[in-house]
Amino acid sequence: MTVLFALLATAQATEPTDRASSQAHVVHLHGVRLGYAYVNTPEADLKVAEASGLEVNPNYALIGYELNQRIDGGSWLNLLFVQNVMLAGMNQSMVRPQLNTLVGFDVETLAELGVGVNWNPLDPHGRPIHLVTAVGATPLVGHMNVPIHVTWIPDLEDYWRFGVTLGVNWGEG
Repeated sequence: MTVLFALLATAQATEPTDRASSQAHVVHLHGVRLGYAYVNTPEADLKVAEASGLEVNPNYALIGYELNQRIDGGSWLNLLFVQNVMLAGMNQSMVRPQLNTLVGFDVETLAELGVGVNWNPLDPHGRPIHLVTAVGATPLVGHMNVPIHVTWIPDLEDYWRFGVTLGVNWGEG
């Protein structure tokens, strides 16, 4: 029993020292995104648009640029911070900018899950701030990452948005 207490005391004494001496490694990446978004337009908004002679197409092409920082956890779980700007609608001769910032987790530097804030200055209901959630995979291909992400942006008045993007990241890691 005395040996067990001595081993536990030794383990407790060395654990804080090991953790205190380890430094978090931050990996900075950036890259481009191409994708597709579906915008669910409520029936009332469709009727208003139709009455004014506008055609509403819910399918948008996406193009964007992203920055992300990964804090390596030293094991299988890492912390992610993601910032991106997306331009939607160029397939319809319009530009609808959006900014996203997310915090999330990276599992084995492959699967990713994040949640954050979406800013859409052209929101038709005058509420430019929304929740954004994302899930995806980021396989390593050579010296670059190839992220494939699915995003969902909910809304109170059924003006939700769904998107899929494919991209290329490069940088330090």
